[in-house]
Amino acid sequence: MRRAILVCLAAFAFAAVLGWLIAGAVGFVVVAVVEYVYALVAVRLAMPGPGGRRRRRDRLVPLENPGFPTYRRLETTLPWAQTSGRHYDLAVRPVLQRLLAARLAERYGIDLAHQPERARALVGAELWPLVDPARPASDDSHSPGVPLAVVGRLVQRMEDL
Repeated sequence: MRRAILVCLAAFAFAAVLGWLIAGAVGFVVVAVVEYVYALVAVRLAMPGPGGRRRRRDRLVPLENPGFPTYRRLETTLPWAQTSGRHYDLAVRPVLQRLLAARLAERYGIDLAHQPERARALVGAELWPLVDPARPASDDSHSPGVPLAVVGRLVQRMEDL
């Protein structure tokens, strides 16, 4: 740290002298003022407090379930459902399909890909289109997405299975 400070001071001095040689006293003053402002900003960012970098680490929300490594990925994927039909089909639906397939296989011995009619009976006709593996993915980014309340009902249904 001390070495970095000495290197910065040497660079500032070199720039100030160079400013003096190129533009005289005005150049020296301009370079000195710019360096002073730069130093203040650098020191402020390094200080702990509301504006400093160290403080930002304290604001991170701890994982609610650190033993489940994909929790954060799921948490950040689900809100994409409401963006558009394309976003739902390309980001959210594959995740929900994998979770549903695992749940059905574990609890009921149902293969989602080969027994979709049995899976539909368990999920329900209203929610089935959200996870139907036979439905082609939308390529329309302007179509409405799936509201989070509906995704929440699907997730709740999957948990209830």
